[in-house]
Amino acid sequence: MKQKRTETPGWPKFDSALLQEVVAAFQRRRKSIRTRAGLACEREFSETEDGAFERLNFDLQPGFGDMRLTVWEDGKMWLRLCVSAFQRQGGWAFKDDFYGSTDDVSPEALVAMVEATIEQSFYPGSSDPEKYRERLRTIWRRVQMAS
Repeated sequence: MKQKRTETPGWPKFDSALLQEVVAAFQRRRKSIRTRAGLACEREFSETEDGAFERLNFDLQPGFGDMRLTVWEDGKMWLRLCVSAFQRQGGWAFKDDFYGSTDDVSPEALVAMVEATIEQSFYPGSSDPEKYRERLRTIWRRVQMAS
C-alpha cells in the first residue's frame, strides 16, 4: 500500500497552522502550477513593535510577469503582479498590487485564484492594462479589503 506524502522536500515548515495549510494546498497543485509558471516558496518574518510575525511568500513567473503572494499568520495577504515591457530599460508594461484578507477563503480557494491569475495572460503591447486589472480584481474579489 502506497503512503500519501504530505511534505515535499525544500518547502518550508511553518509554526502557523494557517500558513502550513496554505503551503499544503500549494504542494498538492505544484505540478500543475509549475507547468505554467516558475514557483518558489519561502518563510520570512516581519518585525513590528508588537513582535515578529511569520509570513509566507510565493513567487511565480507566469509568462512575462513576476507575481508575489504574501500571506501573514493573521490571514492578511498582499498580491503583486508585474509584467515587463519588451524594450530595454522599458520598466513595467503592467503593475498592480493590493492587500486583502484570507479569513473567509480556504487555502484551496486561494490556490485556485493563483491558478486563475496565471491563466489570464498579459501581453505587453497588445493587452489593455485596465481590462487586465479588472480581470484580476474579479478573480481576487473575495479577498480584497474595502478601501
